[in-house]
Amino acid sequence: MTDILEATGYWHFHSNIENSFAGNLTNDENGEFSVTLLGCTNVPDEPFILHGTTATGKKITLYNCFTSSRRMSFPGIPSVEISAIYCFTGEHLTFESLQFNSAILKISSLNEWVDIGGFNDFTNDDNNFAITYKNPDPITFYKTDSVEFIILFYSTSPYFRPKHNCTVTQDTVILIKHNSTFNLDTFWKYISSIKSFLTLAYFSEPQLQEIKFKQSEKDIECKYVGQKNEISEQKSSRRNFLFTFKNIENDFLTIFKKWTELNVIIEPVINVLQECFGNRNIISENKFLNVMQGIETFHRRRRQNEKEGKVFHKNKVAEIIASCPAEYQDWLKSKLHFSNEPTLNDRLEELFNELDTTLKNHLFNNTEQIISQSKNTRNYFTHYDKSLEKKALKDSELYYLTERLKIFLLIILLKETDIDDEKVKTIVIEGSHFLFNHLIFKAK
Repeated sequence: MTDILEATGYWHFHSNIENSFAGNLTNDENGEFSVTLLGCTNVPDEPFILHGTTATGKKITLYNCFTSSRRMSFPGIPSVEISAIYCFTGEHLTFESLQFNSAILKISSLNEWVDIGGFNDFTNDDNNFAITYKNPDPITFYKTDSVEFIILFYSTSPYFRPKHNCTVTQDTVILIKHNSTFNLDTFWKYISSIKSFLTLAYFSEPQLQEIKFKQSEKDIECKYVGQKNEISEQKSSRRNFLFTFKNIENDFLTIFKKWTELNVIIEPVINVLQECFGNRNIISENKFLNVMQGIETFHRRRRQNEKEGKVFHKNKVAEIIASCPAEYQDWLKSKLHFSNEPTLNDRLEELFNELDTTLKNHLFNNTEQIISQSKNTRNYFTHYDKSLEKKALKDSELYYLTERLKIFLLIILLKETDIDDEKVKTIVIEGSHFLFNHLIFKAK
């Protein structure tokens, strides 16, 4: 957003254009937008919208605003500093008009992940050089009665015949197209599904570099607090991804539909996996506990959460409580409340048993030891039971266990998207040689 990193203009609250204030819009290293309004003393109740018109005539809307500081000095000019979560460029929006028809997303390394080019015929014969380019056809990868997600290809080329040099570039973006309109809350739900799936595929967190909304015929650019302004490191080859579009091309529509359903059913699990691949410095103990929580939550929501039938177990518990002295019955009832749920050991065993034998031998050669270490380490850090201190892993051993469990959770989610088991095996084994070679069990 280099064109509005520092935009001088006049600003007014909502539609109160008669009371405008001079001010300068900036955003800091954290991406937070702020503008100091000179001569302003009264501010609306939060949250509010601030409209601006720059010296070049550009319309700006700061949304989800709040007062961050006030300054009064005599002699001097009173001022108020306003901070905002969103910055929209191109239109003055109101609370009622924050509805959009479509959105174009530029996401880091999407060109490389899709890996479809429009360059066709190519000849280079002595002094004759010729090339033909045509934009690849759009690819729909999600569609409902109300919304469609489409991979689009854009190209830039000279408008006139060049004399000395010629550059043709292609960019790949995602179009979210709605049959009517959608608001910001709905938009972020769309983004969650897209970004979390690409995190799985990229084996790292992709960056949402640009957002351009369309409202009727108006184009509106959007920036938000927390958005990274720096250019991220682009992935340059297949080896940088766990899998690419071409690995799942034929089934992408089905796979992504299942992924959007999973985003609703097991959202906390997917959030854990995203956090694991984010560039965040998390203490190793916390990262381990987060991964373990993700695995437990997955099993609770997607597998059988009862060891025996509800009616049978309810009757059994009732008989046990009835045979207990009356003064201890409430205490015993609370102790037996979760007695029909699988233990952590049970959950881990069931999920590991679902793994392909080849994957087990490749990454989880000693599942009994992994399960025991995971259970003991988790119980120690959760309850700080002194008796488990020597059994709990720490330092480098904890790091490797956490990394292995992260891959385990990733495999579980891949299988849950209905990607063919054989393809999952191929994806993970091929990816392991470039992305997590340190976890491969080497034959002694």
